[in-house]
This record gives sequence, structure tokens and C-alpha cells, in this order.
Amino acid sequence: MFKVFVAAAAFQAVCLPFRLRGAVPQYSGHRPPLHKRLHQVLLSDSIGLPDLDLLTVTATELQELLAERKISTVDLVKRYLAQIENHNHKGAGLNAIISTAPQDNVLQLAQTLDDEWKMDNLRGPMHGIPILVKDVFLTPSLGMETTCGSFALKGQRATRDATAVEQLMNAGFVIIAKASLTVCFSMGGVKYPTPFLSHNTPAGSSSGSAVGVAAGFAPVSIGAETDGSMVQPATRAALYGLKASHGSTALGGVLPGALSFDCLGGFAKTPADLAEESETDRARIKIAHAGAHVVSPVELIQFFDLFKDPTGASSMNDLICYEFRKDIANYLALYPDSPVKTLEDLVKFNEDHAELELPEHQAKQDSFEKMLKLEMTQSQFDSSLEMLRRATRAGIDKALSENSIDVILGPSNAMFASMASAAGYPVASMPLGFADFNGRAFGVQVLAKHGQEDQILRVMSAWEATFPEGRVPPPSLVNWKDEV
Repeated sequence: MFKVFVAAAAFQAVCLPFRLRGAVPQYSGHRPPLHKRLHQVLLSDSIGLPDLDLLTVTATELQELLAERKISTVDLVKRYLAQIENHNHKGAGLNAIISTAPQDNVLQLAQTLDDEWKMDNLRGPMHGIPILVKDVFLTPSLGMETTCGSFALKGQRATRDATAVEQLMNAGFVIIAKASLTVCFSMGGVKYPTPFLSHNTPAGSSSGSAVGVAAGFAPVSIGAETDGSMVQPATRAALYGLKASHGSTALGGVLPGALSFDCLGGFAKTPADLAEESETDRARIKIAHAGAHVVSPVELIQFFDLFKDPTGASSMNDLICYEFRKDIANYLALYPDSPVKTLEDLVKFNEDHAELELPEHQAKQDSFEKMLKLEMTQSQFDSSLEMLRRATRAGIDKALSENSIDVILGPSNAMFASMASAAGYPVASMPLGFADFNGRAFGVQVLAKHGQEDQILRVMSAWEATFPEGRVPPPSLVNWKDEV
């Protein structure tokens, strides 16, 4: 067991070394046995099926039930679609889902996966598990539009599935719905009622992917992050979330934020589920023990000190804006019938359809307009990016090396996500519980060197063992009066 102290000041961080040796059966945590945690939340018409608490049951537990033939993928899909129906626009009104897969299609796929179960012909360790994907992943073969939250793309059909979507299907996941997002686009943004975890905003554009898992719409989900878009929503939804190392995930067919910083990642209720979901480490995490030496505080380079070159970018946001403006046209080209082909087209569409895209609470599109006005050359971008990545990695590596540590932990409200994004390093969020004075979820973030997701996942497993009370479902949904 380890203890950590999270410093409040930005970049005064807790550092944990994990020199884990040996391997024992995977830690199951302090969670009660599965049979004691199954209770009636969604009623089933099928006799003999277990009553599942969709707010707490994990993908790993569902996989065990599938393996024991106590439940089928068809049953799971029906239950999760019912939960979405009850609490997306109705009930809690979370608005975390933009679209669901056509029921006939997804049930047919679920039946195919069940048949493969019977023949022991499994595609992967999460064969038959429902999953949500952010509505920036192209999914034409699944009968779901990819709107990126914009009416400009509503009704448009893309030419191909995202590479990550193909990989998920090949691994046996069942994509049941597309998650909402909060970015510059306006359509279908996540509604975050004050009672839900007591936050007035979900933070980060992969908000629907996080809220969907917390609300029991699916056991796991995937999102995309440029700078904080995943780990911040994970913290506020009291989930485990991991953004992988830059360059380690397939971005084809995914809306680019800025390709020099973009990466995919997942949300889950446990580190074990996250490991299975992760593209970079599908093996189950087996640890012998979780002894940790804490160094606190550790000084990291100040993030805003990284932008001192007068000939380069004034902020990382400038780099993101420049690259988005350049790359958005390549993504929009995957919608051959869409009249929106460039960022200029999108801005014009929003202006012409202000009643849809620019509602009263979000009546401006400042980010897009700033991108169009940004004066930067490719040479300035290249030199600024190289300087930023080199300096950030040097600062992080120095802290790790001088203190003989493997990972760095810090407060979730600091700029850890931005540091990791600038370096191209993996970063994750771990839940710690809820504040007594306002009921908000809080947690810590952990970063490691490029390619060291295995270290982060080991820390997560140890964290789960030490703070089992950190990951609990949203209280407002547990006590929801219309829960079925």
C-alpha cells in the first residue's frame, strides 16, 4: 500500500516509482464479490439472467458472465440501450449520446458474437463487450452518422470507417452508440446538470465518452485528446482515463485537433478494463506488490516558460489552431457529398445557420475565427513544435531521472495534461472520491515517458487497491427516482 500527497501548486508534484517485479494473479481490489454487487437496476424479460447494476459492473466482470454463459451479448446490448433510452434525453437528461446504432444491425452483430462464443472463436479478450465511441470516429458501416457535433455534417455519409473503429470491431467490441462532445461545434453538446457530480461543465471535448461510462451507458468508451480532452472529463466523472503516447494509436478517420498532439485513449471503471481497452497494452496487468517511494514536492519546468522564442508561437494553442486549420480539410474530404470542405466553409455555415449552431449560450465561434486570422508559417510551426517538444521532454525526464522515479503524479486541476500533450507523453486520470463541501469528484493525474503506458497501468492497479472508494458511480444516478 502506498500513500501520496498531492501538492496544490502547479507542477509541485508527487512522484511515485514503480519497480514492479514478478507476477501474480491480477489484483481484484477491495470491491465486494460480483454476486454481492449484482442488484436490480434494469429488469430483463429473460428468465434466469443476473440483474446487473450498470453503474458499477465492469467489462471484466461482464466478460466472466459471458464466458460462463450466464448472459449473452444480445442481452447486454439491450440493457445498455435501455439505459441510454432512460437517461440520455429522458430521466437524468445527460445528453451524453448523439446517436445509437440501428437496433436491428447491432443486435444482429451481437448475435454473431454470441455464436462465436459458442464455438470458442473469440476475437479478443473483450469479445462481446459493448462500447461507446466519440462522435469524431467515422462509422459509416455501422449505420451511424459522424457529425462531430455539427449540423454541417448531419446527414452526410463518410467514405470509410476510422481505423480505430475497425480495430475495435476486429477485437470483438460492440459499438452501440456515438458519444457527444463539447468543442467548437454546437450540436448535441453534453448537458451537465448541477446535481450530476456537482460540476457545471464536464471539461474537455471527450465529455460524452466519460459521462456515458459513469452513467452506465456502456462499461467502457474511447475518446480522442489534443490537450486535456480526455483526462479532465475522466476526473470529473470519477473514472479511470488514459491518453496513450503520441504516435501510438491510429488516427485515420478521426477528426484532427492537431495531429502533432492528438492521440486516442479510453475510459473505464477499473484499470483492468482500461488495459484491455488500450491499443498499446491489451495484456492483463499482473503485479506482485505496489511498494512506492514518494518524493514530494518535485519541481517541473513551468509550462508557460516554454514559449519564450519571439519568432515562434506564443502558446501551444497557436500550434493547435494552425494545425487544425490545415488538417480539417483532409477530414472533411471524407464526406464527398458535403458542401462544407474547409474551415472557412464551416464558419460560413455556422453564420448562415446561427439558430442551430450558435445558440444563445454559445453565440460565438471565436476559436474558429482566431484560427482563420492566425499568422504563422510552416517554418515557424515546425521550429516552435520542435522547441516545445524538446524542452518539455527534457524537463519531465530531468525530474524523473534526478529523483530515480518512473511516473509523476499531480493535481488534476494543474497543467499536467498540457505538459503531457506538449511532450507527446502518456497521461492518465485516477479517481480519489468526492469533496465533502460540494460533492464534486476529484482525482489525480499521472504521466510517464513515451511508451510507458504499462507503468501508468501498474500505478492505476495499485491506486485501485489503495483507494477502492475512489471509483463509485455518480450519487445522483444511484439515487435517481426514476431508475428502472
